[in-house]
Amino acid sequence: MKRIILLSIAVFASLSVLNAQPRSLGARLGYGAEVSYQHYVNGNFIEMDLGTAGFKSFSLHAVHDWIIATPVWTTKGDWAIYGGVGIGAGYYSYSKNETKEGITDTKKHQYGFLGAAGQLGLEYTFWFPMQISVDVRPVIGPKFGDGGGFLDDYKSFFIPFVSVRYMF
Repeated sequence: MKRIILLSIAVFASLSVLNAQPRSLGARLGYGAEVSYQHYVNGNFIEMDLGTAGFKSFSLHAVHDWIIATPVWTTKGDWAIYGGVGIGAGYYSYSKNETKEGITDTKKHQYGFLGAAGQLGLEYTFWFPMQISVDVRPVIGPKFGDGGGFLDDYKSFFIPFVSVRYMF
C-alpha cells in the first residue's frame, strides 16, 4: 500500500511539472508536411511530428533536442541553436517510371521504415507566442517491404524544413 501511495505521488508530481512547461503546436514544411508539437522540459524540448510526403505515405518522428547555444542576435525575441536524437517510423508508397532497354515501365514502390533520427536546427521565438525554425532531420535504419534493405535517408540532411508554431 505504501508503494502505491508513493508511486501515485510521484506520478502526480511529474504530471504537474509537465503541465507547467511551455508547449508549442504548428506545422513543419519541407519535403512533405507535418503537424509538429514541442514540449519544453528543463530548458530542452521533445519534438513529435506526424506527417506525410504524399497521399499514400505517413511518418512519425519523436526527437529529444538539446539547446546547444542561445546567441543574442536581436534585442527582441530569443534565438536557439539545437540538436538532438530520436526515432522515426513510417510508410511510403509511390510510383516511379523506370526505363530498361528502351521500354518505360511504371513501378510501384512500397516500404515501411524504423530508424534512428538526428536533428539540427535554428529557432527564433518571437516576443509574442510564436516561433519559427529551420532544421534538418536525417533518418537511418532498416527498410521493410519493397525488397527490404536499409533506409539511407542521409540525402534528407540537405532538405531543410521550416516550422511555424504557436506557443501556449
